[in-house]
Amino acid sequence: MKKILAVIAALVLALCMTSAVAEELQEIELGTSGIVFTVPADYVAGDISAEDTDENQVAYYWSESTLVDFDLYQWAKADGETLESAAAEEAADFGATAAMMEVNGVTMWYYDAVEEFEGVEYQTVTYMMENGDIIAEIVFWLDGDNAIETAASILATVAVKENAEISDGGNEIVLGTSNLKITTPVVYEKGELTAEDTDESQIGYYQSNQCLVDFDVYQWAKAEGETAESVAIEEAGEGADVSENIINDLVVYGYYATEEFEGKEYETFTAITEAGNDFVEIVFWLDGEDAALVMTEILGTLTAF
Repeated sequence: MKKILAVIAALVLALCMTSAVAEELQEIELGTSGIVFTVPADYVAGDISAEDTDENQVAYYWSESTLVDFDLYQWAKADGETLESAAAEEAADFGATAAMMEVNGVTMWYYDAVEEFEGVEYQTVTYMMENGDIIAEIVFWLDGDNAIETAASILATVAVKENAEISDGGNEIVLGTSNLKITTPVVYEKGELTAEDTDESQIGYYQSNQCLVDFDVYQWAKAEGETAESVAIEEAGEGADVSENIINDLVVYGYYATEEFEGKEYETFTAITEAGNDFVEIVFWLDGEDAALVMTEILGTLTAF
């Protein structure tokens, strides 16, 4: 197994120094971490379960042209947790030892393991990276011919993505790993998340220096029988008013609530919709004189792409 890791590390370094072969490619972000990879265009997102998202998995990708699949995970660092300590703890669960390498200026820790899926054992290689307070992880399932080369070619494209701003002074924000996005009237930046936040399926917190309205973004896989309406009703609580809204052909359920943060109460509005096999939720913290107007303006830009 150590030999496999050494081969992958050598291949990555070699691929980083050579030009890419011309083929149709796509960029995939590792959750909302800002860390991206470039992969063949025929990789598509597969289904993940509610149990997967409970374990901080944000995506699974597979391809018809190769047997190498990969899983993506992300979570906020717990108090005292570091990239090295997280990797060492995970590796120890498989009786392995984590090692460090750097690719395109991105420091990562990696380890190999044997994992089981549907009664079959597979060789896997896990790479863990960080960006701010987020730890991100990609797990390659090394199946089929040229599996090591395929994983190495993907890993060699790793980069840290800059947030794109649009010309009117705001920015376009993709909601988690879904096919949904919003456009804000002023620039919003990602705030910090805690380990408790990501344990509760929160994948983003956005704030602006130009506006008091902050918002949280959540994403998780549907459990059997769940709908956006049933989730909204359960979250809102007995007797609460849950509205149904159509926004750019998307059915969105919403409700108002009062929530507390750092000893102060705020009015919030929660919007929940479905995105394939996932739910996506935005919670607006309605602070400031024009809070309702700002929330309505942002929510009105919600679209699928």
